[in-house]
Amino acid sequence: MATPDPGSALKAVDTLHEVMTAWIGGTAPHSPKAIAAYADSFHPDFERISATGVVSGRQEAIDRFETMWALRPGLRMEVENGHEISLTDRLAVIRYDIHRTGSGKDERRHATAVAVWLDRRWQWLLVQETWAASVGASPA
Repeated sequence: MATPDPGSALKAVDTLHEVMTAWIGGTAPHSPKAIAAYADSFHPDFERISATGVVSGRQEAIDRFETMWALRPGLRMEVENGHEISLTDRLAVIRYDIHRTGSGKDERRHATAVAVWLDRRWQWLLVQETWAASVGASPA
């Protein structure tokens, strides 16, 4: 069984956000193949806890992604301050910040993600986001 390289989980975070940026910004082709590639990055038991506290599963994430094509032209999404908190041959815990700009918005979120190593790639199992206490922060 191939084991993940150090830094590969962070690379997977960057790649996923590049895909999301292109899709939401409308620069990616609107195709079933693009949706399938996005869906393939999530473990069947995936859960996301949004910055507003909404819990959603894998299918909800995919359905939402489908509706977001070209929703924010000019979107920029930067992954910053990323680091692997823990990395084993089967599991990664990653902490990173997301900075989104464009369409008149400037948002920052902190995120913690758990990924499992399956079929020689990372699959997202859990993502939890929190509003950053700076630009774009939601009122307490």
